Amino acid sequence: MNKFVKCLALTSATGVAILTTSSPAKAALLTWYLDGVTFDDGGTASGSFQFDSDTNQAGNVNISVTGGSALSASDYELSGLVNANIANFFGLRNSDNRFFQVVFEFDSSLTNAGGTVAINTTRNLSFEATCGDLNCSFLTDPGRFITAGTVTAVPEPLTILGVGTALAFGTGFKRKLGKGKKK
Repeated sequence: MNKFVKCLALTSATGVAILTTSSPAKAALLTWYLDGVTFDDGGTASGSFQFDSDTNQAGNVNISVTGGSALSASDYELSGLVNANIANFFGLRNSDNRFFQVVFEFDSSLTNAGGTVAINTTRNLSFEATCGDLNCSFLTDPGRFITAGTVTAVPEPLTILGVGTALAFGTGFKRKLGKGKKK
């Protein structure tokens, strides 16, 4: 086999590996995880939500908060996706008639590339509180503020797998080409 055909085979195999193992073109819905989120009453928050910065949609929320001196433990869930202004904040009401709001203020918005983003705690906009009525049109005490925490996301594993597979194919073919030159 001449050098051109071998190079063509290597390029084709790498392209096929990338195309067959990476995801089809779609919205880049990332799962963001709460990490180290604490409240001023000693409670904590953990869990995740999904967000796509291309479509500005958030959802599939599953957040649990532990009890502290001001509020007891509670869960916040939202299935499906909704349009959101999550670049600034998102808020949820739960079945216990409580409201959880996390405000993300940082140098750059949540992106589909993932990363770690700090939750702003300096302006007292990230909190959990009690709804004042059934529609949660106003909040009352007791409440508590978030004092620390971040959110973290990583790109979907199939994209990483596709790159890894392409590199493995390329390395394999390069070795095969190298053995052919020695003969």
